[in-house]
Amino acid sequence: MVQQALKHAQGDRVEIDDIYSSLLLGQQALMVIVKGDEIVGVLGYELQKNPANKVLFLNFLAGGGFDQWVDQLEKVLIQYKEKLGYDCIESSSRAGMMKKLKKRGWKVKAYIMEAPDG
Repeated sequence: MVQQALKHAQGDRVEIDDIYSSLLLGQQALMVIVKGDEIVGVLGYELQKNPANKVLFLNFLAGGGFDQWVDQLEKVLIQYKEKLGYDCIESSSRAGMMKKLKKRGWKVKAYIMEAPDG
């Protein structure tokens, strides 16, 4: 599931082994989304403490049936952010996900560009 998400998002600069390593080192955590006894999604996130704020940063989201569970996931993320005393939730997203999040009231803060010769 995570491998498939990387193909659509950060796959050209992040490999599955990078995800496993960051999890083992405690640099990133996973939130597993379940429906009944089935895993329907996985969210990779990290807690960032910057000079100006503390951010619950969403690195990737993998899974199917997004529209069926996104409301509950968003509520859980907001509660988690508040429990931690963090200031905001941010996400690095592909264009398709950005459109879905914009419809939910998320704001676009920046674009990531890459030169033709990378």
